[in-house]
Amino acid sequence: MMILFPRVLGFVRSLAVPLMGVVLSVCFASDVFGQRSPESQYRPATPTISPYVGLLQTNTGSIPNYYSLVRPRLEQRAFNNQVQYTTRVQALQIQEISTETTAGTTSSQTGKGAGFLQFLHYFPPQTPTRRR
Repeated sequence: MMILFPRVLGFVRSLAVPLMGVVLSVCFASDVFGQRSPESQYRPATPTISPYVGLLQTNTGSIPNYYSLVRPRLEQRAFNNQVQYTTRVQALQIQEISTETTAGTTSSQTGKGAGFLQFLHYFPPQTPTRRR
């Protein structure tokens, strides 16, 4: 069983490069000749090729393909999803605040009143005292 696996893997590797070349040439040829309008192009939200395809590449370094090719792509995808989610949440919060201000409601004031050389918090003003 173990002898068969390297042969199958070698066969898959030998087919992967020509097959990718054919797929890419078909994809780019249709764009070059203008057969599709920009509005009708299909753009998937996530990559359509699995990052695990990197396991099929020949390894020339000392790091296994999983740690040098696959795992960084998976981590980058997770990070991109997190940033996209945070951006959506912030956009919704900004939109909510802007609708509050345009609707006539006043939002709470932030910050403190400040001025140059104002020492009233150290020396409160003296109130005049009445003498009887």
